[in-house]
Amino acid sequence: MPKPTTRYQKWGRFCSAFSVPFVTRHTARIVLVSEFLRHNVLMPFSGVNQEKIYVFYQSCDLVFSKSLPLKEQNNPCTNAITCSSYIFCLGAEDSRNNRLRLVCAYLKLFKTNVISENLVISGYANWAHSDACFAVKEAGAEHRVKFLDFITINELSLFCRKATAFVYPSLYEGFGIPILEAFSSGCPVIASNVTSIPEVGGDAALYFDPLNESEITTSLLRVINDLSLRRMIDHYVGCLLSVGLFVPRNLLGKKLIKKLLLFIVNV
Repeated sequence: MPKPTTRYQKWGRFCSAFSVPFVTRHTARIVLVSEFLRHNVLMPFSGVNQEKIYVFYQSCDLVFSKSLPLKEQNNPCTNAITCSSYIFCLGAEDSRNNRLRLVCAYLKLFKTNVISENLVISGYANWAHSDACFAVKEAGAEHRVKFLDFITINELSLFCRKATAFVYPSLYEGFGIPILEAFSSGCPVIASNVTSIPEVGGDAALYFDPLNESEITTSLLRVINDLSLRRMIDHYVGCLLSVGLFVPRNLLGKKLIKKLLLFIVNV
């Protein structure tokens, strides 16, 4: 796990180091969102009864379903960006999110003039003072890399639906809902090969080492230039959607919900 970068993160991890072992041993039921958390967070603590652990995968909002019509946006900036070709990413200026490496990997392609896609990153209110933004300015790529503030869920759906690809370079995730949002939107996903991310993406995503800038660059170029690869990923995701995987939360099967509730109440 990356080192904490804020006082909040430091205190949170300090408290968790004492509270998690106690709680896991004395609670009646434990519900986790990934097998990664089961094996890498709870397993190190001795005395945890594995029978009281249940892994319940998360889902995304129905607004991301590509079978639904897109809602028109009144934001001129949003409409202008989505009219061009772009790679989309979510995240903030946090070492765990790994956005600086992504930007540097993209700038390598920009400097060699081998791609026409822009890079759009959203989810942070103070990009102007970030290392990623400074790197873009130094490269003279302000017209190609767009840093956006927080956006609405409908705008997020639009960005996912229109993007050439969604990239998720995170160093640590307990699950990774944005991957499901991209899949449900019909957007190819390029993602880190660490923590829970491969568990969520399965065989439907293209993976890279998030600490290897050159690998990120290669993956970006591959998914952009290889139309057959994007079509293959889209077909595979479509098959998974058709059999009920990546299901929006308000369409989750009643049997699945009932199974979780029975697990919780059957103490």
